Amino acid sequence: MALSSDDQKRISEALEARVSNWDCSLCGESDWTLADGIVAIVLQDTPGTVALGGRTLANFALTCSNCGNTLLLNGIVLGLRDIVEKEKKLEEEPGKPEER
Repeated sequence: MALSSDDQKRISEALEARVSNWDCSLCGESDWTLADGIVAIVLQDTPGTVALGGRTLANFALTCSNCGNTLLLNGIVLGLRDIVEKEKKLEEEPGKPEER
C-alpha cells in the first residue's frame, strides 16, 4: 500500500527530529529516498522455518540514491504507530485496492 503524502511528510519529520548524520555508511553520500510503503519483517517462533503471516516488525525503508544501501527504521519506535496500523488495516481489508 502506498503511503499518503501526509504520511510521507510525518515520516520525514520524525526522521529529521532523530537523525543528526545523514551520511551513508557505505559511500558517504547523503541523498536518501523513502520507499513508498512499509517493509514488514516476519518474527518467527521456530528457527529454520518459514512463517507466512503472524507477528511482524513494521519498518520504513530509506535507500541511498548513490549506492543502494538500504536502512530499515521501525515505525513504532519512530512514534508513528498510527501510520503502521492504518497500513496494516488496509492490507487486511477485503476487496481490490481501487475499491478502498
